[in-house]
Parts: sequence; structure tokens; C-alpha cells
Amino acid sequence: MHAEHHAGVPLKSEQVWVIPRVGLTRGKRIALEVLGPPALGVVVMLVPAMVWEAAQTMARGGSMHVDVARAAYGFAYWLFAAYVMMGIPSILFAAVMECAFARGLNPQSWWAVGLATGLGGGAGCGVTAIPSALSSGIMEWSAIAAFTATGIAVGFLLGALIRWASKPRARK
Repeated sequence: MHAEHHAGVPLKSEQVWVIPRVGLTRGKRIALEVLGPPALGVVVMLVPAMVWEAAQTMARGGSMHVDVARAAYGFAYWLFAAYVMMGIPSILFAAVMECAFARGLNPQSWWAVGLATGLGGGAGCGVTAIPSALSSGIMEWSAIAAFTATGIAVGFLLGALIRWASKPRARK
């Protein structure tokens, strides 16, 4: 049996490919924590909506004509709106995560993923509940639920990405 090596780690011959850890530095991690949530939130919200729309169109007997320019414009619009709406919560997310890492939380731990998930849910809830309460005093519960669920999904995915991509810590 012939064993191959990838980055000094022997691979089993049955494995097709392995994604190596990129060794996320602190600066790259902060950039990911600040810039990642709005972009990932747009993807998490738009992809299921587009699949649903496509399924509904096909169920009605319609054709699946996709206007790429219109789709790209729509995606860019929602991405811009997400950065405007989630800019401050993303900066707060990064600050809390980095404070936790500075206090000893290992970025490769599931605790870090859990913290990111909780912060994502809180940001999703806050970004809809606070403006709703301040503007009209009427809580839009369906929007709060949708954005909270999206925030939880985004926080989990971002935390899992940070966990996977972070450099292993030296053991003391």
C-alpha cells in the first residue's frame, strides 16, 4: 500500500482530496469577522429564496430563464444593504470574539463556534427588534424570527470557518 503525504501528514490511499488548513492569522481573522457576516447573511437569505422561487416557477409550468445581469444587480444591492445594516453589529461581533480570544478562548474550539453562533443570533435579533421598537413600537415578530435564524446560521458557519482555518495553538 502506497501512502501519500500532504503537508507532512500521511493520507490514507482511499482519500480523494484534503483541504489543508490555511493558517488564519489574527489580522485575516478580524477581517473575516468584520466583513464576513453581512456577505454570508445575504447568501444564507437569498439562496433559499432563489431556490424556492425557481421551484414555484417550474411548478407553475414556467421556464427557468435567468437574467444574469438582473440577478447580479440584485445581489449587489442586497450586499450593499447588508453592509449598511450590519456594519456596526459586525464590528461588535469581531470585538467580542477578539476579546474572548485574547482572554484565552481557543479559536479551534467548539466554544468559539458556540460564542459566534450566540453572537450571530443576538445580532440578527437586535438588527430588527431595536429599529422596530424605536420607530413604531410595533414588533415585527416574523422579521425578528427570520433575522435571528439567519444570524444563528451565519454565526455558526463563520465560527466553524474560523475553527477550521485557525492555526493550531502551541501547547504549554
